[in-house]
Amino acid sequence: MAAASLAIPTILAATALDLTKASYAFTAIEWTWLTVGFAASFISAYFAIKWFIKFVKTNTLIPFGIYRI
Repeated sequence: MAAASLAIPTILAATALDLTKASYAFTAIEWTWLTVGFAASFISAYFAIKWFIKFVKTNTLIPFGIYRI
């Protein structure tokens, strides 16, 4: 969990740097598509994580662990 919390600011900073470098090359429609893509990925990730947390609370991951071994 600590690694993820350390990676998030780094990834955000790298993304912000790339966007500022390329911001003059983007048209208005490209910014719109970037915003739509971000919103769609955020919403789908939110529901996927919500479903997975519910799944883990009611089930076990032992079969997955055996599969991985």
